[in-house]
Amino acid sequence: MDKILYALVVKVVSFWSWLFYVSDIRGKNNLPEEDPYILCSTHPTVLDPFIIAMCCYPRRVHFLAKSELFSKPWKKMIMTRLLAIPTKRDQPSFSAMKAALKCLSGGEIVGIFPEGKVRQRTRDVENTQLKRGACFLARKARVPLVPVHISWTGFFIFKRAALIIDRQIEVGEVIDEEQCIEILTDRLKWLETHAQHAFCHNEQLKEFYKHEQA
Repeated sequence: MDKILYALVVKVVSFWSWLFYVSDIRGKNNLPEEDPYILCSTHPTVLDPFIIAMCCYPRRVHFLAKSELFSKPWKKMIMTRLLAIPTKRDQPSFSAMKAALKCLSGGEIVGIFPEGKVRQRTRDVENTQLKRGACFLARKARVPLVPVHISWTGFFIFKRAALIIDRQIEVGEVIDEEQCIEILTDRLKWLETHAQHAFCHNEQLKEFYKHEQA
């Protein structure tokens, strides 16, 4: 049942995104085809998990989601069937880390928004201390991190999304969590800068980045 619901949601989102949302995706070949990994993305809108899940399909992504989204029985049922893992924003729970590690050990993908919440302005990455959960899991499970940058323009159904997926950060590159966070932060900053050039043909995105720099 979970697989059917997940596939249905992704297919609906894929069709909807093709009509209205996704304007460009770069670096999809950086996503491992079979091995487990942790996908670390910027988080400008609440639509991000669905767009990312579409990019990774047919592989499934287990996103860590704030516990408030599981507060009511019907919410919990939906979030659980969409493979989300409940966690606290300020301090990831032991149960969340255990569930994520189980997914990784089973060859699955875990999705994390290391900024901890939705941040509409992309340049907030520079001023935000990333959460430690992704780096903790990467070191513990010995799996790579895959940084992703998402940019959105427009409003409501007129929104357009552009994604750029970076090469993997192998766990062997890092010594401890502090270094891991530093590397991940630098990569996300680089992606934000690189995205300005990668999508420069898109007039909406050029105006978006121009506004971001103001």
